[in-house]
Amino acid sequence: MTWKKRIYLIIALAITGYILFFYISFNGNPISKAIAKNHATDYLEKYYPEHNYSIKESGYNFKDQSYYFYYIVNEKNDKIYNYSIEIGKGLKPDQIIYNSLRYDSEDVGMSNAFSEEGTAYIKKILKETKLDGEAYYYVQVPLGYVDSRTKWKPNIELPVSADINIYIQQSFASRKEFFNYVKEVQEALDGILYRQLYIESTISDTIDDTENIARAYWTTIEYGEKATVEKVKTTE
Repeated sequence: MTWKKRIYLIIALAITGYILFFYISFNGNPISKAIAKNHATDYLEKYYPEHNYSIKESGYNFKDQSYYFYYIVNEKNDKIYNYSIEIGKGLKPDQIIYNSLRYDSEDVGMSNAFSEEGTAYIKKILKETKLDGEAYYYVQVPLGYVDSRTKWKPNIELPVSADINIYIQQSFASRKEFFNYVKEVQEALDGILYRQLYIESTISDTIDDTENIARAYWTTIEYGEKATVEKVKTTE
């Protein structure tokens, strides 16, 4: 091979490498996408055991290095609803970032009403049980899934159950102490149907207009699971 051919080959390889790098950066790679799709499928099979769903489209979020999939659910009322689920992050995406109803399938008014009622209900429970914390209950109601006169109730069944987030400004001496608080909260919320419960404790102070987080604990629990010390994450 002459030196000119070698130069041309090097240039061709460099250009090909650049194109591949550019493509993967904005579109992801097929192996990671397959891993994400398998994880999404496992998740959907868990929530839709009758397999009344189908994945239609997919894409890549290059900012978060995650993959999203659009899927439809054919409910028993013969209505079809559009959802999207995002799986991240990185080369081995196995974390569900969100699972939400798409705007064209959501009854926004009912979603807001149910979310407000659920939030107020949980705040009342936390106050009565003396478990400090700022609570947020968020749920999406599909169009036509429930009658407009339907009242919210703790165990209301929807295609995708609510997410509950609880934030507490309290110092915990250890992961075990935070776990004990989480366990009490989970017991207090028994009877409420949800998709996942997220609890976070953060202690912060401000020095010279800069916020410093001294210590934080957080955990995510899916409905039906029990809280464990091992699932508690910390900044320590």
